[in-house]
Amino acid sequence: MKRYLTKHIIVIAILVLAAVLRLWNLGSVPPSASMDEASIGYNAYSVANIGVDEYGNFPLISQQGYDDWRRSTYLFLVAPFVRLFGLRVASIRLPAAMLSILTVLSMYHIILLLFSTRSETSTYTARIGALLLAISPWHIYISRIGHESNAYLSFFIFGLLFFLQGMKKTGRILLSGFFFILSIVSYYAGQVLVPVFGLGLLLIYRKRFLTLLSVDKKIRTSLGVFFVLLIPVFWAVFSPSAIVRFSGTSTFNPDAHFQEYRAREIRRIEAIRRNDVVGMIRYHRRLFPVEVFMQGYISHFKPLWLFTNSGNEPFKVPHMGLLYLWEIPFIILGTFILLFRRDVDEKVKKLIFLWLFLAPLPGAIATQAPHAMRYYTFVAVWQILGAFGLVY
Repeated sequence: MKRYLTKHIIVIAILVLAAVLRLWNLGSVPPSASMDEASIGYNAYSVANIGVDEYGNFPLISQQGYDDWRRSTYLFLVAPFVRLFGLRVASIRLPAAMLSILTVLSMYHIILLLFSTRSETSTYTARIGALLLAISPWHIYISRIGHESNAYLSFFIFGLLFFLQGMKKTGRILLSGFFFILSIVSYYAGQVLVPVFGLGLLLIYRKRFLTLLSVDKKIRTSLGVFFVLLIPVFWAVFSPSAIVRFSGTSTFNPDAHFQEYRAREIRRIEAIRRNDVVGMIRYHRRLFPVEVFMQGYISHFKPLWLFTNSGNEPFKVPHMGLLYLWEIPFIILGTFILLFRRDVDEKVKKLIFLWLFLAPLPGAIATQAPHAMRYYTFVAVWQILGAFGLVY
């Protein structure tokens, strides 16, 4: 035990730091429960004590909120804590904080697996990547809020970790699928990102995955049973009542951008009056969703939004960006090194850039883009790139 602690003393120190930054004064920083936290906490308390939510239903997949529906996974994580410690703010936030600490540890192991071809570099990069996530203002702030986005990110990271391990130890593949499904049913962003990302993973590692299926009958049988069991889960996830919130926040609804849509209509009418073919095409109403999506997608890469804060932006530490300013050169350096170094596995490069370009999708198809919670999985990619650049 002593030998193990000595070998991993740096990682343990990083986890202790992560725990202090997430657990200190958890009940009072942020200073009061949000509406979402109040709803989750009360319904978790109700489920823990009488078995139903405030509406008299058992919220298996989705929970009815004040004016919409939300996923129930985080509610069930909160239920035992409010049962044990009472209905208080710290009880609602504690599962999020604990999951975030485990996410820091998982990030360490993910980076080790990604860069295992260069053992010394891999160790340094893994430690620094875990440290950057541990002190990330983005991750610290949201992990101190009792919100389902924390379960979404953590289960996504756990799913990726077990997938990478499963490429070497076949038994971990099923665990990977289990956590990816939990990520999907934890937050609406998961419905958008995880299926596409999972398909990308299978394409990148298709040769190894097909080899595992061909040589291991237990894996084939287990995956068959697993996919059959997924049918009722997906049926519930994509049911009409379960996607009410998604419909209400869709950026493709013209009512969500009423002023912009009206201005576009006026420009199109003017183009028709002037017989301006380019203008008629440019301002055609069917191109409006595409333009809105592209604007929302690109907005998540804006340096001002990532590295600064005007003072009243939601889900950010006051007067701080989502990332530190001093991370900029290391992220840029890490990106270029990752692209051009030949000793980095091509599959690893594809995985990281797949993650980088898919992460904004949930925020891009919803209103209020850019949105720190909806593209929360982005936080881990930036830390990997920053750590890679910092090590080199």
